[in-house]
Amino acid sequence: MNRWMLRLTFIILCIFCVVGCSTEKHYKTLSFFFDGVPKPGSQGQGEKVIRDFSYNESVLAAARERHNQIIQHAPYQERSCDICHIPQSMGDLRQEMPGLCYQCHEDFNDRYKYIHGPVSAGYCTSCHHAHNSRNSNLLLREGQLLCYHCHEQKMVMNNEVHADIGNYNCTECHNPHGGEDPFMFH
Repeated sequence: MNRWMLRLTFIILCIFCVVGCSTEKHYKTLSFFFDGVPKPGSQGQGEKVIRDFSYNESVLAAARERHNQIIQHAPYQERSCDICHIPQSMGDLRQEMPGLCYQCHEDFNDRYKYIHGPVSAGYCTSCHHAHNSRNSNLLLREGQLLCYHCHEQKMVMNNEVHADIGNYNCTECHNPHGGEDPFMFH
C-alpha cells in the first residue's frame, strides 16, 4: 500500500513539473527546489543568455592543471614499495619513523641547534604525506594552513611582527625543520 502511494505521489509530482513548470505561476515552489529560477518579470527572463567565458576558461584550465598535478614520493612513483615497506606485509614499515625517513633524507637533528617539535619527535608525517600530494614537498596543507594545523592562528597573529603578513607563507621567514635561534629564522 505504501509503495503505491509513493509511486502515485511521484507520478503526480512529475506531471506537475512537466505540465506546470512555468516560473510565472510556480516561482515560490520551483525556487524552493531548484537554484537559479529567475523571478517572474526579472530582466532578461525568457531570453537566452550567452556569456563570454574565454577569460574564465583560461583560469579554469590553469586550476584544473594544478588540481590534477600530483607530486609523488620517488619510491612510491617507482613502485618500489619495498624500500619503505616489508614486502610480505605491505602495510608494515621496515623501520619506525624518523629512522626510515633518514635512510634517504637528511637528519635535521644533527644540522640545527633548535629543532621544530614534530621534527625532533620524528613525526615527519605531521606535515608531509608519505606517498603523494597536490602540494610541493609532499606537504599535507598549503601555506599558512600547514602551520595553523598545530599553531593557533590567534596566538600567531597576536605577535606584532605578524600583523601585516597577509598570505605570506610562514616558511618565507621560518625554517620548518629547525634553525640556529628559537624562532628558526632563515
